Amino acid sequence: MKKVLLMLFALALLIPFIGTQKKVDAATLGQQLTAPEAGWTRYDDLNPGFKYNGTWRVDSASSTSTTKPFLNAEHWVFSGDTNGLNTSIDFEFVGKSLRIVTSINNVDSSNIVVTIDGNNYSYNAKSSSSTAVYQILVFEKNDLAFGLHTVHVQPTISGQWGWDAIDIDNTGYLVSSNVEAPLDLQAAVENDSVVLNWSSVTGASGYNIKRSTSSGGPYSTIASGVTGTTYTDNGLTYGTTYYYVVTAVNASGESVSSNEASGTPIAPAPSGRAILTLHLSDGNEKEYDLSANELTNFLDWTETATQSSKYKFVKTWNKGPFKARAEYIVYGKIVNFDVDEYEPEQ
Repeated sequence: MKKVLLMLFALALLIPFIGTQKKVDAATLGQQLTAPEAGWTRYDDLNPGFKYNGTWRVDSASSTSTTKPFLNAEHWVFSGDTNGLNTSIDFEFVGKSLRIVTSINNVDSSNIVVTIDGNNYSYNAKSSSSTAVYQILVFEKNDLAFGLHTVHVQPTISGQWGWDAIDIDNTGYLVSSNVEAPLDLQAAVENDSVVLNWSSVTGASGYNIKRSTSSGGPYSTIASGVTGTTYTDNGLTYGTTYYYVVTAVNASGESVSSNEASGTPIAPAPSGRAILTLHLSDGNEKEYDLSANELTNFLDWTETATQSSKYKFVKTWNKGPFKARAEYIVYGKIVNFDVDEYEPEQ
């Protein structure tokens, strides 16, 4: 009884903490997010994929104290800058979800509009504290269709505002405007492989190959930094259609995707012939000389046949005066069968 009471007492101590632990990979707006969660990739404000319009200031980690723990650097507009409402940021990204991570302060703008593909959203960077807090998740959009998205960010209420980093879900990436997309992607099927070819891109240091089993993606990267303009994807499943895009990469980042190309590996037709010998329940044997395809058709039939199912063997020999001859075998009469494969003489 004493042990039971001790266990109940221990459980009572734990109850207040059950369900109060932070949920993994579930950041909420206003939370400090110093590193991207699983399933996200972070892009710093120094990435050349961002285009800054107007006059911006830049704090770097090497030029400021550790009291400003932003990621490498932070672009910002001072609250007293008269042209603050004329500053903005433009960028493009591929993916389904976007997060904005930056600092907040009591002098920051309370309405910063994020325009995605022509649709307006907003976030409030103004806090109640005069002390700035860095790497705060201030904006999140999760229900976008996978694809290329154009983003414009600009305040509509004056005040300081900063730009530290964005997170993009791992289906996508921040697009660089400094490298062109590959053109004329083509796919050719060779047995269980798909061979890709595309036009070279000036200034590209390599190419990323991406694949999906759904047209339009999302795509998974199957090869990175490929040099040259051809790639062979081996070991694929017969009968499955694979969809591909290729992006160009250089020191500035990654381009938008090429056109989509697809290929469906088809199993090669079997070759050779076989002697099929059926052993029947009445003691008789039936022998048939079949092509590889004919043998495959018979074996497929045995997988689904019932006792009364009949299989038609077409006789191409000793036709005599008949237009055609056929012999039907009842599945329930077959005790077992032998298959002897051979290659016909050339």
